[in-house]
Amino acid sequence: MRSSGEEVGDDLRLLRVGREPRQRQIVRMKLRKEFAESDVLSCLFLNFLARDPAGTERF
Repeated sequence: MRSSGEEVGDDLRLLRVGREPRQRQIVRMKLRKEFAESDVLSCLFLNFLARDPAGTERF
């Protein structure tokens, strides 16, 4: 039996974007569509956040 804390942790992990390649692709498409008329730097920044919300990738 899992505690409610573990369930919340699981939910947060599921909400993290970019766990699966298909999910990354969907989010990128949504960002591009939503911010197509926006500032290019904002779009790039949001794309970066979508790819790596936890800051696990180093560039």
